[in-house]
Amino acid sequence: MMMPAIGLLTVVPIVSVLAMRAFGLASSADDLWAVAGLAFASAALLGLPALRWAIEHGRTRLVPLAVTGAVAGLVAPLLMLVSGAIGQLAHGGSDYARWVFSHGPSLPWYGVMRWSSFYALVGECATIGAVSLSLMTVFTRR
Repeated sequence: MMMPAIGLLTVVPIVSVLAMRAFGLASSADDLWAVAGLAFASAALLGLPALRWAIEHGRTRLVPLAVTGAVAGLVAPLLMLVSGAIGQLAHGGSDYARWVFSHGPSLPWYGVMRWSSFYALVGECATIGAVSLSLMTVFTRR
């Protein structure tokens, strides 16, 4: 289990930064460092348990690992969405939260973004998770 864990914790930030560069989403080096840090934290908190589950259940082939990684990648932005909703409800009540979410999702540390941007973010996170766990087939082969 140690080798896949080390692999995941090094692969996810690299894949994330490369994706940011490839799609031109990073406007500065600070953005890349922030993305790498968040990707590392997500890999440690979400990816490692997903990888452990996949290994324990014998799902070490490419497609099952990719699906598991995509699901793990979806968790972080959805948790941010839930956190933002709870914050808006606590801050201004249900009418205020409904008004805010009619304009877009409210994400902690970011603010309100367009729904289309949030959907793109969810897709990017799922793709990064899928690619990252797919690369773990190299480490899980015996």
